[in-house]
Amino acid sequence: MAYARFSEGDVYVFGTVWGPDRAEVFECMQCLFVDIRWVDDPVFGGRIESATGEPTSYITESRAEMVAHLRRHHEAGHKVPAHAIESLAEETYWGKP
Repeated sequence: MAYARFSEGDVYVFGTVWGPDRAEVFECMQCLFVDIRWVDDPVFGGRIESATGEPTSYITESRAEMVAHLRRHHEAGHKVPAHAIESLAEETYWGKP
């Protein structure tokens, strides 16, 4: 389920599974706080990667941490749909509190 999409603002946040233990997580895909760069790729034409080699997304198992992360985006002037924060704050099914 997507809580916010790029068509609505500057963040794309959704619930997914991550890692070998398939933990339920929340992902802020291609997060604006991650130093992302475009890399030419002869096979695929190009790809996005982080300058540090870390994931290009912010990932957490905690709903509260993702809400705080989205508030940080908002404070930085990034467009974050209000319903994304509200939906995550009210979420009880996915992830950890």
